Amino acid sequence: MPGAEPQPTASPPTATVSFSGSISARQPSRSFGLTVGSGESTATLTFNKASSLSLKLLAADGSTVGTVDGASGIQLTKSLAAGTYS
Repeated sequence: MPGAEPQPTASPPTATVSFSGSISARQPSRSFGLTVGSGESTATLTFNKASSLSLKLLAADGSTVGTVDGASGIQLTKSLAAGTYS
């Protein structure tokens, strides 16, 4: 249409969620569930008292979406379909 101004595209909403917990020899892993919309998601793992840990993202069916190992502050960024992950 002549003279029509293009409409700006809306930015997707952004949310930050924090979880805390501890691990030990008796409980060597922790899991937290979260439902997300589609788009890029970043998980960051910060910790102390360990030189390296693993961060793993699982789909609702238990399949591994991504994993990363490293020192405190490691990040895992993935483009996700809407759904529940842990």
